[in-house]
Amino acid sequence: MTDKVWLPKGRRTDPPSTKQQKEEVKEPPTKPKYVPKSKDEVGKDLASKADQARVQETIRIKSVGNVEDILFGTEFTFTDTVLGKLVVPSRSELAKWAKGAEPAKATKGSKGVKGAKGAKEADDPAAVYAYALAKIERWAGLVKKTTLPEGAKLVDITTVEGKSPAAKTFKYELTTWKNDQPVTDYWYWTLDVDDACLETQTQPSTAGQLDASMIRTIITDHIFKIATEDIGLEVEPSVSGGGGHISIDSATTFGGSATLFLAFYKLLQESAETWAESIHGNKVKEQYDTVNAPWLKDLKPGSDRSATDGYELFTQTYKTQSAKALRGEISIEKAAQEIVALARKLKNPAATGQPKDRLVNLEANAQHYQAVNVEHIADEDPTRRRLELRDVPAQKDLDELVRQLTFILELIEKSRKTVL
Repeated sequence: MTDKVWLPKGRRTDPPSTKQQKEEVKEPPTKPKYVPKSKDEVGKDLASKADQARVQETIRIKSVGNVEDILFGTEFTFTDTVLGKLVVPSRSELAKWAKGAEPAKATKGSKGVKGAKGAKEADDPAAVYAYALAKIERWAGLVKKTTLPEGAKLVDITTVEGKSPAAKTFKYELTTWKNDQPVTDYWYWTLDVDDACLETQTQPSTAGQLDASMIRTIITDHIFKIATEDIGLEVEPSVSGGGGHISIDSATTFGGSATLFLAFYKLLQESAETWAESIHGNKVKEQYDTVNAPWLKDLKPGSDRSATDGYELFTQTYKTQSAKALRGEISIEKAAQEIVALARKLKNPAATGQPKDRLVNLEANAQHYQAVNVEHIADEDPTRRRLELRDVPAQKDLDELVRQLTFILELIEKSRKTVL
């Protein structure tokens, strides 16, 4: 009788008595042959990417928020004959002073914190700084005692990281009612020293928020009234004052669009004369701060003789940059960098012979000392990206600031209409 032979399934033919069975041989996968794209296909890919970039920029332009939602940062400044001599010391200078006599603990008399009459005659930087610290402490004490409007409560006074050791931030809890339910929000402002003055900076806010009842009362009573009526400081709108610089939040103003940014920057430079009338009022041109806040038309090209002033040099590249922006080829940060590069080619003739000449005309500082400062547009912290308007005298009250913000919002709206 013949034994039955078992054959496994598939390709194997060995009888079950064989211990080592052959593995099935697998053919390696065949790689598809590389076929380079034709010029037409490459062109279509590039066109597709260009179309996508253009579409994205169009979306940014179309989706930008209302001007009523734009956030502003403000600086109110106050001074007197003593603070007019203030030069803010570096931390290393403070450390040196601490090894001798601590400025904040200076004694009364010609160099004392409380000796205002003597301090006015003093040229000792430590004494003037100590005088400024005393003013801040007194200001803070009065804030605690000043009555607040109904619904507002001072909840904290803190030091601020990144500011001077003297800085204090005042935080408020604001409660309003909506549909018979309480709505709580918070708002703050910071008090600090600056060269020749004490300076306040408010939380980035819309023009409407600044003019709202509770915040208006806080600014009026806790900032302007205490400064000018209670501790004897004054608003100095001249060149020697601290200025009333206004910062415009990049995100709520431009929505990431380089096109909107460039359009507004160009309109600002074109509107220098209108700006003077609306922001400075009746102040004569000789009183403008052309050393610290010149417009492009006030600046002269260094070695570049292709233009007579900074504005003419800017217009030579504006059309190209604007077209690139509209196509989505450059970011708002890149557009700002191009303006910074332009600024480094310019010189400020008004600074010649002035104490700040070397500082203002130093290439690294070129963009900072301009009426429109774009150096913060590319800040690492997105919440700090802003456009700083420096050709603004110190405001005498909140009403003056609101009028200035109204004018700025009109310019922003006008610049958008050239794009939308």
